[in-house]
Amino acid sequence: MAALMGLDVAAGENPVASPTVSAQDQARLDEIAALMPQRPRQSKAAWADALKAARPDLSAADAAIIVGAIKGDIAKRAAFQVVPAQLRND
Repeated sequence: MAALMGLDVAAGENPVASPTVSAQDQARLDEIAALMPQRPRQSKAAWADALKAARPDLSAADAAIIVGAIKGDIAKRAAFQVVPAQLRND
């Protein structure tokens, strides 16, 4: 099916439809991804966790777009469940 859609899955193109992102947001997400690229054999989930550790303000939605995963799956990960100290009302 991906071949019918003109996607090259072997080259890493994701056949799952991704959300529409403005050019400005895409440039921001590309910059984040470039600063912490996916390591060989690193899962999408582990990459999302690493991105969150490096950028505590990164949302699950943005991480999902960067790594090519489903937002809900990323949002359920422990790294995205932690509320940063500056956002807590202690």
